[in-house]
Amino acid sequence: MKLRIHRGFRWVLDLVLLRLFLDPSQYSSFWVGQQLFTLGVDYRLRDGRYWTVPFAKWERIAKYNIKFRYYVDRWDCDNYADLFRVLVNAAFGLNTVGTVLNDQHAWNVVVAEDGLHWFEPQTGVWVTDLTGIYTLTGARVEI
Repeated sequence: MKLRIHRGFRWVLDLVLLRLFLDPSQYSSFWVGQQLFTLGVDYRLRDGRYWTVPFAKWERIAKYNIKFRYYVDRWDCDNYADLFRVLVNAAFGLNTVGTVLNDQHAWNVVVAEDGLHWFEPQTGVWVTDLTGIYTLTGARVEI
């Protein structure tokens, strides 16, 4: 007899197991500030202590990104970036996702144990080229 698990239940089970085995490390706001300072951008830290994991675990976490329909000026890039930041904190207890805003766009920065990584929540893709709409010139970060 083959045991069948509903797709929705499997998704929730995987999420719970991932949360159980994350084993996040705690860092000071000073450490997070040092990571962001190297970028030369204006940043604001909201917490005194931060929890994060290695990038390999962030790649798994990003798979739980929720996508909604895009509505100009009502549900657009800044809303996607804020939602990803809040959902990661609520679901995984990690508060090292920041929202990056420049004059053209909003996306996320992830402060992982092994450095900074950039995430586009509208597409679920990790950004590696910080040019064009992802330029840090004039950007600010809230984390």
